[in-house]
Amino acid sequence: RQRNVGGSFVLEDSSGWRSADLMAVLLASAMAAVVMRTLLRDLGSLQLGTYSLGSGAAEVPLYAGLGVVSGAVASAFSAAARASSRAFAESGLPVPYRPVLGGFLCGLLGLAFPQVLFFGYDTLNQLLADADRGVPVASLLALLAAKIVATSVCLGAGLVGGTFAPSLFMGACTGASYHAAAQWFLAGADAAWRSTGAEAGLGALADVQAYAMVGASSVLASLFRAPLTGSLLLFELTRDYDVILPLMASAGVGSLVGDAIDDAVEKRRKKDGTGEKGEVKSGPLGLGLGRLRGR
Repeated sequence: RQRNVGGSFVLEDSSGWRSADLMAVLLASAMAAVVMRTLLRDLGSLQLGTYSLGSGAAEVPLYAGLGVVSGAVASAFSAAARASSRAFAESGLPVPYRPVLGGFLCGLLGLAFPQVLFFGYDTLNQLLADADRGVPVASLLALLAAKIVATSVCLGAGLVGGTFAPSLFMGACTGASYHAAAQWFLAGADAAWRSTGAEAGLGALADVQAYAMVGASSVLASLFRAPLTGSLLLFELTRDYDVILPLMASAGVGSLVGDAIDDAVEKRRKKDGTGEKGEVKSGPLGLGLGRLRGR
């Protein structure tokens, strides 16, 4: 449940809309928020446990690094979706049978990684709720790869679905994995710092939940080029202004990295003359709204 994110997502992901159109979208978003609040109270799809932001502003460079990784993950997902679309288009399989094959492949993948089926909110809530029940890094990376493959197959096969919830899943896995790497790096740096005779350490790293949250919003922002939507999403989840600074650093850098990678890929595709009609378009519009090249 994201009460105000829907309107901001439309504002960021669209252009050339009239004021009346935007007012209708915002009014619909507000009415949906009223209904959801009345029916669900505080029982949303995402459940957040207690967390600590650690050193706060001192970790902003680390969150910026998470933005670089998030942008790379979003671009990898875009590339996988394009490859899947191209593979199905060139397979010669009649269009009505492509979803059948896509569903079969996703089912096989789900036998090994059932967490990637459906929205994946259970695994996402496990990352956000309690560090003591955290997922090992190897499992996180495997789930990240499996989710990218499963969602890409769905998009290429023409199955009904979206990329909003999957992007949150991918981002949470990315953020939690990045936290483990940052923790390992900080432990080594702290040991080296103390070996110089310094009494004070470098400070504690924020909890894994904080990095999972920021990672989820950053991959979302990178994939759709919607940093405002990512910021509102995380603020509505946490009600904590302190998380906005880390998120702005991560989401902003992630969007820039995603743009840079996608621009480079698009230039190379134009130079090589690749990319056929019907292939999923590169960038946020192709994945976010399902627009196709040549339409």
